Amino acid sequence: MRTLAILLGIFLVISCSQPPENNDDAGDITNAEQGNPIIRFDTTSHDYGRLIEGERVIYTFRFRNTGDGPLLIKSASASCGCTIPNYSKEPTPPGGEGKIVVEFDTRGKLGTNHKTVSIRSNSNPPLTILDIYAEVVRADQ
Repeated sequence: MRTLAILLGIFLVISCSQPPENNDDAGDITNAEQGNPIIRFDTTSHDYGRLIEGERVIYTFRFRNTGDGPLLIKSASASCGCTIPNYSKEPTPPGGEGKIVVEFDTRGKLGTNHKTVSIRSNSNPPLTILDIYAEVVRADQ
């Protein structure tokens, strides 16, 4: 009985130490099947300039799929909770255009600000960084 318990323990340790299969791309469009999408932004940075604390501002980053396969934005994540990116979950066809709308909330962000938005897609390269800048001042300045 003790031998069975030891074997079972060894089995559990071995099976738990195996890396899980990566299912992050399950259901995604694959380059081998659908061509090679390429994401090209008009610009990857925007300076809002001088803003009054408490303002909420929006900037739209526009891109084009210059590749020969459907482009799928997998995620857009900001470096700070004050920055919110929104994007379409639908694939952008070759030659098609898309946009990522970034909202920046200046509450509590006095001074010089540099925030980033990381865009993950099925493009090559798979990661694009968008930068936003702002100088936030008090209303009385």
